[in-house]
Amino acid sequence: MTKKLVVRENRAVYMVDTETGEEQPMALVPQEEYQAFLAWREAQERVRQRQIDQDAFERERKAFERLKADLLRTHCGQWVAVFQEQVVEIGDDQMEVLDSVYRRFGYVPVYVQRVEEQPVRYKFPHRKVIH
Repeated sequence: MTKKLVVRENRAVYMVDTETGEEQPMALVPQEEYQAFLAWREAQERVRQRQIDQDAFERERKAFERLKADLLRTHCGQWVAVFQEQVVEIGDDQMEVLDSVYRRFGYVPVYVQRVEEQPVRYKFPHRKVIH
């Protein structure tokens, strides 16, 4: 089905008359500018989604810290997954716990940590890169 669009100038703003009789403002821009705009908008959405994920991860980490005293009594030495501020999975293998969460809830921000009084901290030496 072919749609008929009528473009007319109205005070330097183009109006598109649709089949429903409604007029919608429209800007005519070069294709390259429109593609650049689309790329910018997608990048902004990725940044927004990354911030949402980071905020969710931080919320789950704080929930783990709140629950830690009880977890030390009941699940010391085991891996726990925290999602939506609740323990949703417990196990002896980190990857199995994480895989189980992803199977149940999809690929969501989740905090997985071994329940220990003092968690192991790793330090990685870095090398200076000279160009």
